Order: sequence, then structure tokens, then C-alpha cells
Amino acid sequence: MSSVSHFANDIPKSAFPADLTQGRRSLNWNGIVPGIVLVAMITAVAFSARNVSGFALFSPMILAVVAGMIYSNVLGTPAHAKAGIAFSQRRLLRFAIVLLGFQLTLGQVV
Repeated sequence: MSSVSHFANDIPKSAFPADLTQGRRSLNWNGIVPGIVLVAMITAVAFSARNVSGFALFSPMILAVVAGMIYSNVLGTPAHAKAGIAFSQRRLLRFAIVLLGFQLTLGQVV
């Protein structure tokens, strides 16, 4: 038993990432903001595209996903925006899909 505790004390703290040693994950907002801004701009395009005849049938979220796919395939994903885009895919898109499943808008939730 004492050899196990002795072994655990021999591992340097630098061997573990900082977020594991603190017990929680921290977000680097400086790396996330450019991607969130890009996602917000694509979302604005999707909301304005609803005013075009033929697109009014689709949800702005569906239009935003399609617009994001087109942007990524035509122009590529900027390297400085990848962290924010990943954050938006993991957190914001999942939240939007839950609201869409409940047929709720963010205004109704607030």
C-alpha cells in the first residue's frame, strides 16, 4: 500500500494537463471568440435568407447549418476560428437542436 502512494508522489505535476490537476476544464475565451463571431455572422445570413422567397419554409437553424457547410467547403475554415467553431458545434448547436425538438425559440425560453 505504501508503494502505491509513494509512486503517486513521484509523478511530477507537469505530467498532467492543468485542467485535469484543477479538476475542471477552463475555456480559453480569446481563442473561442473569433469562431463564435464567424458563427454569428453565418447565423445572421441564415436569418436574413428567410426573407427570400422559397427559403421561408426552412428553419433559420437549418439554413445556418447549410450556409456553414457551404462556407466551409468553398472558403475553408480559418485556423484562428476553429476553437470557436468547435465550441459552437458542441455546445450551442446541441442546445439549439434541443430547443428545435421542443419547438421552442430562445425568446420563449427567456
